[in-house]
Amino acid sequence: GRSIAPRTCRDNPVAATQLLLPLLLGARQPHQLAMPSEREAWVGLESNPTVMTKYARSLGVADGWGFCDLWGLDDEALEAVPQPCVAAIFLYPFSQVEARKRALGTQQPASAPEVWHMRQDVSNACGSVAIMHSVMNNLDRIGEGSSFLDSFREKTAGASSAERAALFAPAVRDIHDSHASSGQTDAPAPTADLDFHFVAYVEIGR
Repeated sequence: GRSIAPRTCRDNPVAATQLLLPLLLGARQPHQLAMPSEREAWVGLESNPTVMTKYARSLGVADGWGFCDLWGLDDEALEAVPQPCVAAIFLYPFSQVEARKRALGTQQPASAPEVWHMRQDVSNACGSVAIMHSVMNNLDRIGEGSSFLDSFREKTAGASSAERAALFAPAVRDIHDSHASSGQTDAPAPTADLDFHFVAYVEIGR
């Protein structure tokens, strides 16, 4: 059967860095804690390859590309991943990992100019941000000819991570709303405190 992981999100920026594959598994079990009302908040996206593929295609990703489940990092699991694979989205328990990083004294990596990166300013939007990092860093391969994606790339060319975040919410809000409540589990409230986080790994410079 399918492994289930909670719907997720947190507010810290998600850095898209280089790696290999395409994605994950999914569901959601939010902690229903109130979040600050003055900040925009979205319904957390389910970690579900069907939902994420439909989301990506709504952005303009070509029909030949899509998300699939990745069940492990052993050779057998990796061999089951369709090729070519240009990105991976990973879901992890935010509080546990961040606490461990603080205990170890882990530092944030330096930004890489060749990586298209945006800050996450919308609460519970980390799934959308991870999809955007996966797409925008592979746009010439997976989204060529998309008027929306081409326009968004043009508008955000040379912009800072914060400036891209400001452009992201109004551009993608309606697309997100059309997919965020779909999936196999009940959608949480936009203000739910979801203690899991999506990050994207993308292949750069190859």
